[in-house]
Amino acid sequence: MVKKLLKGTVTVLYVYVLLFVIINGTLKTVPDTVGTLMTIVSVGWGIAFLLWAKKKFSQHEQKLEKCFDYVFLLYLTAMFIIQLIPAGTLKYTPKWDLDAVFGGALSWLNNGDMKEYSDYFLWFPNNFGLLTIYKTVFTAVNAIWGDNADYYLVAVIMGSISLTVMRFSVVKICKKLLGTPAAYTAMLLMTMSPVLYFMSEAFYTDVLSMWAAPLAISLFIYAREAEKPLKKALLYFSAAVSAAMGAEIKFTVLIIVIALGLSLLIRGEFKELGMFAVTQLAVFTVVFAGFNALYDANFDKELANQMNTPLTHWMMMGVYGDGRYNAVDYKFTRSFSDTDERDREIKKELIRRYKERGLGGSHELRRKKTAIDFGDGTLAISDFLDDNIEKRSEIHELITYDGKYYSNWFAACGIFLLILLISMLAAVSSEKEQSPERECVGTALNMCFIGLWIFLMIWEASGRYFSNYYGILLLSAVWGIDSFDVSRFIGNKIADAEKQVNVET
Repeated sequence: MVKKLLKGTVTVLYVYVLLFVIINGTLKTVPDTVGTLMTIVSVGWGIAFLLWAKKKFSQHEQKLEKCFDYVFLLYLTAMFIIQLIPAGTLKYTPKWDLDAVFGGALSWLNNGDMKEYSDYFLWFPNNFGLLTIYKTVFTAVNAIWGDNADYYLVAVIMGSISLTVMRFSVVKICKKLLGTPAAYTAMLLMTMSPVLYFMSEAFYTDVLSMWAAPLAISLFIYAREAEKPLKKALLYFSAAVSAAMGAEIKFTVLIIVIALGLSLLIRGEFKELGMFAVTQLAVFTVVFAGFNALYDANFDKELANQMNTPLTHWMMMGVYGDGRYNAVDYKFTRSFSDTDERDREIKKELIRRYKERGLGGSHELRRKKTAIDFGDGTLAISDFLDDNIEKRSEIHELITYDGKYYSNWFAACGIFLLILLISMLAAVSSEKEQSPERECVGTALNMCFIGLWIFLMIWEASGRYFSNYYGILLLSAVWGIDSFDVSRFIGNKIADAEKQVNVET
């Protein structure tokens, strides 16, 4: 009874949040570009095509199963290469935050320190994880190619690897829990996504952590069903390493860990939850301690304590105006010499802003932030791709903010995002008998989306901040497509109508 109540509560919250995102997010932005009718028609055709494709995959399941490994390998290889093709045309010199992690790694490699970037990492220690990873990879590349190394290309390849691991994990999860037709549907869905073809070049924390959550789920599934204790422990350990390393790059990866743990709790799988929780806690502690020790070795600890930006700063900034970045709040946060006073004043200002808005104003703010966070299907990759462009091309005219055809690109990516979100909604209509594994992961996916939205509502608003959960949206969309049986749905509606007629008669 308790399990059903908790699961039902999650489903209701999921539907509410998803509808709130659809109505106040993508539907607020895309129709303004191409019109309401074109949006409805395009989304309708897109979903109809995916349902038709899933049906065809189901009709030929045996044949598709026989050649799956070859098709999957070919798919991953082709996508990995295709993602690299725009690299030369889109070449640019990173600025701002991306320059800090990319340029900072090069400075660390070439000069043995990060002096010119030290203020940045004293203010933003959260980006030290990616800086360290870049430094490690660049050192290995330098040892092989020396001065001939093209570090921009190396970063693009790292982006493509991240996307490939994401694709691999999404397909494997679908095949494992939903079957071969769903795995082919996942490959088709990711092939249809316009933005994925240009994301490797936006090699910031968003893209370079896209692999983490899907891989952690995949390893979690195999760990959960493993019978041998050693194998189970090793798989849970691997899942924890994936999540912890992903969280070091972008800490929102932690949301999927919480969602998986809560799903086990709801199902009453306490033994499994215990092993999962202990493993996650141990690995996160070791990984975070290791990176923190490396950080302390490179920066003065007392100065770092003084300059590190508190998390409450972004929460405060998320209540100013429409919740986007603003320089005023940074000036406010850095105006205090006493960190205790700073933290108190930030909390006071945060509370004051919410009180000033009231319930109605806070709700309106959530609507605005949802439009910013989920209204841009391009995932705001132009934030990076239009910086210090080496040579402008026709591709730039399509995918950068000031491009002649950007509105078409924005609309295409927005329509695809709407297809994803509406497909995700269909998952709650499933009438299929579900395996414990499918039910557990399905509940976790729902809670993950709820958690992501809640986080973004209290954080700074940006079209990039759900990018590293794009793979989870793709996975949830396949879940919905696989769950929704058109003929059964229509048949049930007809049967319900007939029952109603008979009752009235």
